[in-house]
Amino acid sequence: MKTLVLTNAKLMSYERRSDSVSGNTSYFLWFSNGTETVAGKTASDKPCGNVVTNFRDGRICNVAYHVTRAGNTVIDRIIE
Repeated sequence: MKTLVLTNAKLMSYERRSDSVSGNTSYFLWFSNGTETVAGKTASDKPCGNVVTNFRDGRICNVAYHVTRAGNTVIDRIIE
């Protein structure tokens, strides 16, 4: 699994999904930096879903993600 990073991205849209069994919030997120767009679900049982609301105001961030063998994009980290 190769970790990819989208730099200088803005959160364009998000959709809240159900919580994990551990209580971590899950989201489907759309990020764009003007030339590239990444859309994917937050990683299961990771706290990265908890910071999504911090980026609703259009703040710039970096997004670490990976693509599964099935072709699904998983957001691993959202970095200020």
